Amino acid sequence: MRVRANPSGPAQAQDRWPLGSARALSPGWACLAVLLDLPVLAAVALLPSSANGCRPTGAVLAAWAALYLLAAWFLGGQASLRHPWWSRRRLLLRQLLVALATVLVTVLVGAAAPAAVPQRLLALPLALLLGLWATLVRLGLGAILQGRIPPWRICRPAREATAAPQCRPQPRRREGGSDSDSDSGSGSGGGGGRGRGSGRSAPPAPPAPPAPPVPPRQLLLLLVAYHPSAAEVEQLLACLSSLPARIGYALVVNDHHPGEAVERLAPGADAVLFQRHNPGYGRAVNRLVAQLGPLPAHIAVLNTDLRWRSGSFEALLDWLQDHPEVSLAVPRIVDPQGVGQKLCKQHPTLLGLCSRRFLPERFKPAWLQRYDRWYVMADRDYDQVFEVPYLSGCCMLINSEAFCRVGGFDEQYFLYLEDADLSRCLAAQGLCLHVPVAAVEHGWGRGNYRSLKLMLVNLISAWLYFRKWGWALW
Repeated sequence: MRVRANPSGPAQAQDRWPLGSARALSPGWACLAVLLDLPVLAAVALLPSSANGCRPTGAVLAAWAALYLLAAWFLGGQASLRHPWWSRRRLLLRQLLVALATVLVTVLVGAAAPAAVPQRLLALPLALLLGLWATLVRLGLGAILQGRIPPWRICRPAREATAAPQCRPQPRRREGGSDSDSDSGSGSGGGGGRGRGSGRSAPPAPPAPPAPPVPPRQLLLLLVAYHPSAAEVEQLLACLSSLPARIGYALVVNDHHPGEAVERLAPGADAVLFQRHNPGYGRAVNRLVAQLGPLPAHIAVLNTDLRWRSGSFEALLDWLQDHPEVSLAVPRIVDPQGVGQKLCKQHPTLLGLCSRRFLPERFKPAWLQRYDRWYVMADRDYDQVFEVPYLSGCCMLINSEAFCRVGGFDEQYFLYLEDADLSRCLAAQGLCLHVPVAAVEHGWGRGNYRSLKLMLVNLISAWLYFRKWGWALW
């Protein structure tokens, strides 16, 4: 790995989550949370039976605990430990949902038992009690996990940003006779002088001309490469060579094989990270950001199958600098023929994902076609700026401070929907907008439509997304 200087100036003092903090949770923390829930869980199970004069068996209590654990896992009851920036309100609502589902299922299963009436009467207050306790448990564990109290505040960075190594040595300063090289007695001792045997030292060398100052970066493009073709590298190199000095780029290569064409992008990069394996899209970006040290005000996360006209990113940067309230922006995305791609979407839903992935267009009823148009925001004017719930990850321009505050990409996603997750996180930090002040050409691959393996990866990402954000049917 090679890291060059990041010319973005001194680090800004700011609080942030550790990048990739979604992976900070080990399975032991989730098990500990459930174990701490068990005392109240047992009380919730015993109260209705005590009111009816009967005592549940160990098998009943074990089934009750298993049901609660299943509901917590299926509905994302432990997700707050993976994503500790959740608000207390959202955490409470999630735990209440888990507890209420557990209690209601128990009531439905035991509806024919004599204890059905007291169970039904006590269902809501017992669910409230269990949800409150589970919320307090996870707030406490979140404080321990992140090493901070109170748990709802933004934590300090786990690794303070440090300046990357300088790629150019600083010239030495010479101040008259104070420099040891110009001491008049340095050569009089026989072998120490420059003019050996002459009895006097050689005249000091003229000072080296100062290195030209490196202009500070205002935008850094982060390129994620996975075996790009030589043609892709060639067109990307042409676009990168036209960038002004205030815009630089860094490169991370997944599953790198020596001799690949992507290595041609390395000489001009501010930082290069070669990885022998493929850790996934979001994790690769987080690792690259961790190597950069201080970040400029804005970063952009890009695929390698992009190209753009000269001046495009300058226009986007100028627009973002005039709108500091924006945390995420995506330019107008077009295909190689110049036709706009409808990549702005509503929040993912089961119906939207299944309709677009599995149902051919000619077999869809009219109501489903209307739903698809709503889902991809097809009726919006893509020549105008508008707010978008779910922005495409092929070309994201991000406020660096907001990116650090949300902890970067959630690393539990290997590929797909990591952009939907990041869009939703960044929406809490500012506006997420479609900004058509410039266009970027995107060679849309749709690999999951041709590969069974990628389709499976897509389904796993959908499962992880809905467990984290809640199940949305339509």
